[in-house]
Amino acid sequence: SITRQVVVLDNAVDSLAQVVICLGDQTPIGIPPNGDPTVTYAWTPSAGLSDSAISNPIASPSSTQVYSLVLTNSACSDTLQQVVVVETLPNIQDTTLLLCPGQTVVLQHPDLPGNASPSWSPTAGLSDSTSLSPSVTPTSDQTYTLIFELGTCRDTLDYILQVDPSPIIDLPELALCPGDTIALNQADTTGRTNF
Repeated sequence: SITRQVVVLDNAVDSLAQVVICLGDQTPIGIPPNGDPTVTYAWTPSAGLSDSAISNPIASPSSTQVYSLVLTNSACSDTLQQVVVVETLPNIQDTTLLLCPGQTVVLQHPDLPGNASPSWSPTAGLSDSTSLSPSVTPTSDQTYTLIFELGTCRDTLDYILQVDPSPIIDLPELALCPGDTIALNQADTTGRTNF
């Protein structure tokens, strides 16, 4: 006996499941090959596809895209549509903060998505390691890395905390009479501040 696969095309427009990716990622779309050499495939648009003439190309669009696949044999055609949603994160630069000893600062950034999921490293010293904006009172220089996720996207942000030590002032002993005036102009031991 001889067995042959028969592919029936119904001249309809059907939808495939939506796919969500992060900008720069890629995903397979479409349907598995059916093995019938009489069926041809044509994807539109072809931008962002590895091959627009196969049933299951790899898609890597730069923005959300609706792809249409037309399947054709000698008698009929069928159209499938599939949406590839492209998620993005804001381009956030690392932040450097200059602090005095004992100063408390809130680690926050105005461009961070409020619904992102945070993860901090290290967590020591943070008021809440599950928050996007914890507070911290560092005693020395410290870098905190925030790993945040939103949908399929993931990125990192460094908060570089630099603690400036209090100046050490060394003034000579002075003998003054009541009512005397004297100018204080002494550099601290770091050479950064005059008084």
